[in-house]
Amino acid sequence: MSSSRYWQDTGDRSVMVAVRAHPSVDLQEDRLFSLSCGRAGAGQASKPDISLVSLSLRDGARELRAGQAGVSYNLRAELRDPSPNTGLMVRNCLAFNLAGTVVTLVDDRGCRPNDNFISEWSYDQSGGRADTTLWTLIQFSASNRTFYQCDVQLCQGECLMPDCQGGEAAGGQTRAGAQIFEDTITGSTTVFVADPSLGAAGALGVECGLGDDNPSWLRGQ
Repeated sequence: MSSSRYWQDTGDRSVMVAVRAHPSVDLQEDRLFSLSCGRAGAGQASKPDISLVSLSLRDGARELRAGQAGVSYNLRAELRDPSPNTGLMVRNCLAFNLAGTVVTLVDDRGCRPNDNFISEWSYDQSGGRADTTLWTLIQFSASNRTFYQCDVQLCQGECLMPDCQGGEAAGGQTRAGAQIFEDTITGSTTVFVADPSLGAAGALGVECGLGDDNPSWLRGQ
């Protein structure tokens, strides 16, 4: 059974929930989520089935658990069992660490407050997939592990993208009123920043599966 630990931020508006496969040992399969109130869009409707989303770091077709600082990678949000009648849009995309330090990659409108971190998202609406380029992995001090988390808004039909060039009122709220939101689901992934002295071999040596073949630098700091 998984266990959880909770951190409350100083603003008393969000909590971090760690879901762990072991109560005291850090494992690659552990997940950390940042949860906040008020993220769902107006007009949200109940979805009769359960949707799941996976978030993954990729180098071409290969899924990675680690990468090199200063190297660009693909970040992919992908629905499991997507419906051709359901569109998607990425919102509230964060990078954070265990100490609660947070970098916002995409805000609650679906816009990038700072384009130095990621590229614009490209969407395959019918395939239930969204991709962006991480210009470089975000590495926090005193840690080699960064958590990436994104909310995925599901819409009836293709999601309308926000107008991020306008003000807050023009940034998707008015346009989104013309569509029906079905659900909001959250995906998270853990990314380790490899020992720079190992080069590309350090990142490729971390497998997605369990086992004892991972490099010695891999720590759950």
